[in-house]
Amino acid sequence: MSDLGSDPVPDDRIDEFVRQFEGGKSIKRVLIANNGLAAMKCLISIRQWLQNQFVTSDVVSFVCIATEDEMKSASHYLKLADEIIMAPAGSNSKNFANVDVIVNLALKSRVDAVYVGWGHASENPELCRRLRKENIIFIGPSEKSIVASGDKIISTIIAQSIGIPTVTWSGSDVKVDECVDFEHFHELRAQATIKTVREGLEAIEKYRIGVPMMIKASEGGGGKGIRKCERMEDFERFFKEVEMEVPNSPIFLMKCMEGARHVEIQIIGDKHGEVIALSSRDCTIQRRCQKVIEEAPASIVPDEIMEKMKRVSLD
Repeated sequence: MSDLGSDPVPDDRIDEFVRQFEGGKSIKRVLIANNGLAAMKCLISIRQWLQNQFVTSDVVSFVCIATEDEMKSASHYLKLADEIIMAPAGSNSKNFANVDVIVNLALKSRVDAVYVGWGHASENPELCRRLRKENIIFIGPSEKSIVASGDKIISTIIAQSIGIPTVTWSGSDVKVDECVDFEHFHELRAQATIKTVREGLEAIEKYRIGVPMMIKASEGGGGKGIRKCERMEDFERFFKEVEMEVPNSPIFLMKCMEGARHVEIQIIGDKHGEVIALSSRDCTIQRRCQKVIEEAPASIVPDEIMEKMKRVSLD
C-alpha cells in the first residue's frame, strides 16, 4: 500500500472517458468512508467495472478509512485498499459517522470523491454540503434528495403533496409545491411536529387520529423512538418516553394501520433525472419495531399491485 504523501500516477483514460460522455470532474482517487461489507461492495463493484471498461482497475486509487479496531482485526476490506488512512478510535460518532473527520480525511488524502455506502454518515446532508464546498464529489444522492427521502416527516409531506395516499397523521394538511432545500427543511418539518403533550392531544382531535396510534421520533430508527399507543390515558407517558429515547428529535403522530404489511420498493436514479425501480422487499417480520427478516422480492404482493407500486414510486 502506498504512502499518502506520494503523488498519484496520472492516467488520461479517465479524463478521456469523462469528456466523451458528459464532461465534468474526473474521479481518480476515492475515499471510502465506511467499513465492513459496505466498503467491500464498493471496492469489488467499482474495480470490476473499471476492469471491464479500461482492462485494468489501476486507473482509480481507493483510500480506505480505518480505526485501531479494524487494523487489529485485519478487516478484509483493508486488504483491497490502495491506501489506508487512520481515523480516531471509538464509536462511529468519532469516525465513520463524523462529518468533520470524513471531510478532513478527504482533504488530507487529496481525493476527488467520497463514497459512504449505507449507514454511518450516508444519510447526513451536511456531509454532502461540506464536500461540495471543498469541490469533492459525494458519490450518492444530492442534499435535496437526502433531505426529501431520509427524514420521515419531510418524505411524508412530499408524498402527500404529489398525490400519494398517506396514513392520517399530525401533518396531514401540510403540502409543498416543490422539493424543499437544505436551508429551509427545518421550517417545513416544524409544521407537522408535535412539541408538547398538549399539542399532541390537539393534533389527535384535529386530524381525528384516534387509537391505536404511533408516536414516532423523526430521527429514530432501529426500534428506537417509537411507541404504539392503544389507550389515550397512556399517551402522555409514551410521548415522554419517545422524547427521552431520541433527545431533540422532532416527534410526529400517525394512525396505526393494524394487519398491514411493510413492503418497500428500491429505486435508483442519477443526476440526469433517470430513475428505475429495482425490486421490492417485505419487511413485515419485526420484533419491537425493528426488522428481523427482509424477503426480496416481496412474493406475497400480487403482480398487478406490485407493478402499480413501482410506477407510483417512480412518479
